[in-house]
Amino acid sequence: MSSAETSTRSTKRACSECGTVINGRTDKKFCSDYCRASFHNKKKGEESPVLKEVLMILRKNRSILQDLIECGNRTISKARLILKGFAFDFNTHQIVQSNRNPLYFCFEYGYQNVNDEVVLLLDNESSLQEMTSQGS
Repeated sequence: MSSAETSTRSTKRACSECGTVINGRTDKKFCSDYCRASFHNKKKGEESPVLKEVLMILRKNRSILQDLIECGNRTISKARLILKGFAFDFNTHQIVQSNRNPLYFCFEYGYQNVNDEVVLLLDNESSLQEMTSQGS
């Protein structure tokens, strides 16, 4: 037996979830898939309820935009977005351009107000680059 094998076998590691001695790879942190999942579920459960709610709203907004864009929609009424459950008060970031309405994004999908009733849908940075090149 080589010295590397001896040192690996002599090192006792405990499962990060249940404390059971772990056999196997030296970088292994959990004794089983159950313990790994349990550990991460507990950690996820510690997130703030407000954070969970905001992330849920942002994901829903993103999903609505993605579905509409994938169906070929380029413009849509704000009323229709609201009926689908879109929350205009929630976005991940905004891009403000001089002499234009701001661009609002939910992750990689976004929109720009065309007027008080209609928005232009944006699918990623390529849409943004196209818009900015038109304005130059």
